[in-house]
Amino acid sequence: MPTDTHTTEPAPDGATAAEDKAERLAAAAERRYRQLQHDNLRRRPEDRDSDEALWRQARREARAELRSAAIRAKATETAVNLAADLAAAERRNRRQLRPWLIAAPYAALGQAAWALAEFGSGVPVGISALCAATTAGASVLAWRRRLATACPAAFRDRLKAGLGMLCAWSAGMPLAAAAHLPGMWLALLAGIGYLALPWWRHVAHPYPLPAELDDLDTTELGEPTTAEQEVQVGRAEEIQQAWTDRVATPHGAVPGAELQILGPIARGLAFRILLDAAGRTTANTLERERDRIAL
Repeated sequence: MPTDTHTTEPAPDGATAAEDKAERLAAAAERRYRQLQHDNLRRRPEDRDSDEALWRQARREARAELRSAAIRAKATETAVNLAADLAAAERRNRRQLRPWLIAAPYAALGQAAWALAEFGSGVPVGISALCAATTAGASVLAWRRRLATACPAAFRDRLKAGLGMLCAWSAGMPLAAAAHLPGMWLALLAGIGYLALPWWRHVAHPYPLPAELDDLDTTELGEPTTAEQEVQVGRAEEIQQAWTDRVATPHGAVPGAELQILGPIARGLAFRILLDAAGRTTANTLERERDRIAL
């Protein structure tokens, strides 16, 4: 005997949310109505409100309560998400932010010294001398304890120059007039940007590959042909000659260093750098002059 089967389709998400909201509103209104009814019974009979008026008031206050709760929940969620995004951005860009973190104490001290000299009773020259001694001592201490080992060798000279610039800026702030204050801050930002530019290039985030290259199989490229190898050898000789003419000269980036060709490799060339026998050029020199020796 055939039987009929009935399937109940699930309600759309919008309908479910609306039903849930209506249930919460009804529960809140019921709870508020009982409170109002209890308070109403304590009044004199001639001052009591009708049940209909109590229900209207209960529904109105329940809507306001739910609306306030939703706003608070949304604000909390936004604040939590914003804090998480800021923390993630700080972790992702921690190395990029190091120049600003190093400069921040000097900037704060310089601004405080300027305010003390401008609005306080101190002598600007004395405040400037105190700032110079304080920043110089703190810079030497920070260099010996932390910065000398944490900073890569290629950027140590720039960091030293930056610390000197920050000390001079902090010491000069108490001597600056109020009209020159924007210029002092502009000079500080420009100096930090100029000295930190190679560091920012060094720690820049790599550009992501286009989506169509994500599945690219590089094994299909194969080994270079004989003709390609001949082109690579010619290119290697050109690079070696350019090294001799531009890089290894007495006034070049790496004086006296020799570039030795090891031969072509898969999709590239291999070289060996032989430093001068006098010992004037070191591996740290190569790292520091990397931008200048690019051929």
